[in-house]
Amino acid sequence: MTEQGRGLERPLVTLFVLLNAVLYLQFLVVSGPNTLVLRLLGVLLPLPLLAWAMGARRDPRVTVPGALVWSLGCWLLLGAFSVLVSVHPAPALLRQLEWTVFAALAAVLVVARYDRERTAAGFLWALLVGVAAAIAAMAWIWCAVEDPRGYDWVWGAAPFIHIRHLGYYLAAGAVAALYPCLAPGRGLLQGVGFVLLTLVLAALCWAGGRGSVLAVLVAVPLVLYLAPATLEKRRLLLALPFILLASYLISKIFWVDSSALGLSLFHGGEPDDIDDLSSGRVALWLSVLPRLLDSPWLGIGPDNYGFLADKPAMPTQPHSFVLQALLDWGLPGGGLLLLAMIGLCLWLAGFFWRRRAAMLPVAPLVVFGVWVAILVYGLIDGTLYHYPTMALGPMALGLVYGFALHREGRGETAAVPLLHRRATALGLLGVTGLVAVLGLVNIKAVVDGYRGRVWAYYAPRMVVLRALPIYATDVPAWTAYWQERSPEVMAHWLGWLQRHARDGWQYYLWEASAYLANGDIGRARARYAEGLARAPLDLRDKIAQSELARQLGFGVAEKVEQ
Repeated sequence: MTEQGRGLERPLVTLFVLLNAVLYLQFLVVSGPNTLVLRLLGVLLPLPLLAWAMGARRDPRVTVPGALVWSLGCWLLLGAFSVLVSVHPAPALLRQLEWTVFAALAAVLVVARYDRERTAAGFLWALLVGVAAAIAAMAWIWCAVEDPRGYDWVWGAAPFIHIRHLGYYLAAGAVAALYPCLAPGRGLLQGVGFVLLTLVLAALCWAGGRGSVLAVLVAVPLVLYLAPATLEKRRLLLALPFILLASYLISKIFWVDSSALGLSLFHGGEPDDIDDLSSGRVALWLSVLPRLLDSPWLGIGPDNYGFLADKPAMPTQPHSFVLQALLDWGLPGGGLLLLAMIGLCLWLAGFFWRRRAAMLPVAPLVVFGVWVAILVYGLIDGTLYHYPTMALGPMALGLVYGFALHREGRGETAAVPLLHRRATALGLLGVTGLVAVLGLVNIKAVVDGYRGRVWAYYAPRMVVLRALPIYATDVPAWTAYWQERSPEVMAHWLGWLQRHARDGWQYYLWEASAYLANGDIGRARARYAEGLARAPLDLRDKIAQSELARQLGFGVAEKVEQ
């Protein structure tokens, strides 16, 4: 099989390992977790594999339904139009690029000819190694800090940016841990699986997160229900109550003084209303509907939600992949993608149900469970917009759907090229690579900003950065340098941040403070009013009561009027 598939198994498993290690690879670039670096590394890593796959052969047993091909093709086309009409096309381009790269990777996994069972097992082991490394990282932090029970685990769970991202990862890992538990014929391997499942579930109970727990409660029983009746399955079902009890007790040993962690229905205390019960999600979801009605056909563009003014503070996505897809690509584009995902999920569940008695390999079924888990917690969170789950989802779907189509196919013998128009494919890949390289300028800006290196404002790389503001943010070292040496450059810099940063409203207030310090009250009041009008809804009262508002003669009544 390996020579027929141009040796795709090893490159694919290597890619799986690297995409799970991208959380740690970012530390080679910057000293801590960084969203932009994660995303750009995630785009860059699959490109060599996609180039290598150009010379692979198609699996002659796999025939993808034409309706699915046309649906995804229309989604990509509508996505391109959504990027063009978006108010902030640079971040929209990066997000659409991410989706395109991972859709291409999923397509390769579906139609290429390779050993599907071995590759699915490699995917699961790569995920389990990554999850084990994440648990080890938490253990290292626990031992390194002076007071681990009082430590800020919510924002300090490096290499994760937020503790919930760890929860998403652990949920996928908990499903993946079923593979060694169900793999046939190896008693030692099943014992290792029991230990892994216990540790991952213990870490999940410790970290908490209702979405992650819900995903496990759906995906794990589904996998166990669809798994063939084997001796390994009976052993796992007998051991499962003890595994759950041990996991809970281990999590209690490492309790922390934070209501945001642990198994709790009410994170943060007793809720006052339904929005509080949902941790603010209802307000987020409701903030999407008016925007969706304003732009129903092409949406507002990928990754543009974070720039909206009339929404709650902080979140850059509305914590629901369903609403995010419809908002990003509009009802036609987002609807096509969602219908394709739902249809594939139901078809795959039916495939494994029909083949229960056929003793199918365990690895593809568990990969299907990982995909279901990602879909479930994507309903109440934007997990397909976070690493590493954004990479895991399309890969899991490509692996399991390709396996199912291969099993459903007929025994043809002819092997045709994977891509008939290789020049066109390479051209598209070249464009993707070019955009990714331009994104490296943004990574360089992050690195130099961390290290305090100042760029000349009109230098070529600075011109590229300002022309392609993928992730516009203030760099304190640059701002302090220009504020001291060139007020004109400082004004240009603040204007750029006001237009392109997700929190651009605060730079209007910053500029208002500068005008106030220079005695220009009129301009200061105008800038303050502009910043207040663009600020998130739940921060406006705080801004109106600030010292800046008092100095400018504004009050709460004037704020409410605006």
